[in-house]
Amino acid sequence: TAGRDKSIKLINDANANGKIIGVVAQINEDIEEPTSNDIHKIGTVAQIIRILKMPDGNTTVILQGKKRFEIDAITQNEPYLKATIKEVVEKR
Repeated sequence: TAGRDKSIKLINDANANGKIIGVVAQINEDIEEPTSNDIHKIGTVAQIIRILKMPDGNTTVILQGKKRFEIDAITQNEPYLKATIKEVVEKR
């Protein structure tokens, strides 16, 4: 579920352009404007499958995870975070 304007803009922009997004968990969800220090460095590359606008104003997004990544460097903060990443190779 996405409720912040930045998150919704990212989702809408990516969906309009058929792009994939990187999803990372926030360390403390109460921080309204998270910086690179407020998010985990490992995340999931994901394809947007469907976007649902909920009655409470939030947006629910159905994603398909593709692979894991690690943030190398944050390259942009506005209008949403962008980063260079490197693939995390799973050991089996």
